[in-house]
Amino acid sequence: MRRQHVDICDVSRTGCRVENSQRLAVGTIVMLTVDIDGRRLVELFRVSRSGGLPGADQPHETGLEFLPMPADMVSLHDIVAQLDQSDAT
Repeated sequence: MRRQHVDICDVSRTGCRVENSQRLAVGTIVMLTVDIDGRRLVELFRVSRSGGLPGADQPHETGLEFLPMPADMVSLHDIVAQLDQSDAT
């Protein structure tokens, strides 16, 4: 297990795109920890794509796909779904 800081660039109902310092292999399962409004959320993702970003602050771009989480845990996926619903109204 290794830790690295990532910049979350885009989030959707199915996953997110991050910029990071080290390349992650496609298929790798990763744990992402995010602090939102004082709540720490832990999310499991699968790397769906990975590529270079020449000239960027973080040299790699990684596409992450949400993996199922236990129903009793609040997840980043749940928050994105709530935001999508509030934008629709």
